Amino acid sequence: IVLANILAGTLIEHRDQLLAATKPGGSIVLSGILGNQVDDVRHAFSDNVDFDPPSRRDDWALLSGRRT
Repeated sequence: IVLANILAGTLIEHRDQLLAATKPGGSIVLSGILGNQVDDVRHAFSDNVDFDPPSRRDDWALLSGRRT
């Protein structure tokens, strides 16, 4: 499991490192994402992660999924 709770821009910037730390079939959990940034983060990782629907609380969102 890789868990990162940092802002969307940093998640996208460190995409390659986060994916390298997640084995195929492993779980990745990304949080610290503002609701209006979910699509940007999802798009940045979409080639390598099958995401579940986002979880939302107030203005924040969490993305979780499996590394392909």
